[in-house]
Amino acid sequence: MTLLHLIRKDFIVLRWYFLFVAVFALIFGWNFRTSISPLLIQALPTVMMVMLTASIEFRSKSMMFVSALPVSRKQIVLAKYVSVFFYCMLGLVLMLAVHAANVYITGHSTPVSGYSMLLAFGVSMLFAAIYLFIQFWLGIRSSQVMVFAAILLMNLFLGMAGDAVEKLSDAFWFNVPLAAGIPPAGLLIMYSSYRWSLHISRRKDIQG
Repeated sequence: MTLLHLIRKDFIVLRWYFLFVAVFALIFGWNFRTSISPLLIQALPTVMMVMLTASIEFRSKSMMFVSALPVSRKQIVLAKYVSVFFYCMLGLVLMLAVHAANVYITGHSTPVSGYSMLLAFGVSMLFAAIYLFIQFWLGIRSSQVMVFAAILLMNLFLGMAGDAVEKLSDAFWFNVPLAAGIPPAGLLIMYSSYRWSLHISRRKDIQG
């Protein structure tokens, strides 16, 4: 139950930011219809929510309060990582909503494919794994500095992913094993990041 309360805390804090992300995605989806648009829209909530949570916690010092509560380090760290999967689901719903709006309102469809959805999941997992690990390793202040480099790298990766969406959809025999490997690879990266973050968090407790 404590884990759910920790996750709920983040969602309550971010409730207005969800609306901002949704409006931004709708505007972006209506004005830019390319092969990479669905991927960007689907990955957007995870990238923005992870960063915004850290920024809000840094300004409000809420993590210092949470750490003082009778809550285990494992629950605190796990709550951060579990929240990412809710952000991913939100991104998927948002992407499908934008696609439906384009089809039924504007009469133009965005090119949505299973490959772009899987790539968006992989991008979300990769970004969250790197960002959360840096946050627990260097602290929230440092993670805010590192995010600029992460965004540059993510833009480069998204550009390559967009090309991959177009090229891979032309070779179905190659798509299937590659696409099937994205979810387990993303989950493995997230689990590895979680284990390292938990180890670092516990070590900091021991060191005082």
